Amino acid sequence: MGAKLINEYFTFGEYDGIIIVEAPDDKAIIKVIISTGSLGNIRARTPKTFPYEESREIFENL
Repeated sequence: MGAKLINEYFTFGEYDGIIIVEAPDDKAIIKVIISTGSLGNIRARTPKTFPYEESREIFENL
């Protein structure tokens, strides 16, 4: 699917776990989410994240 598993964490609280995945673009990660979600045993939230330096550039250009 074009995505790479970076790490998995089990958590306490609102979420049972967090999986960190890296993909080349949004389309690739959507394919992973839809195919995994179609199994019926997970619900996903997908926050878009940016490396610190990239987010700093975004804020500087506001």
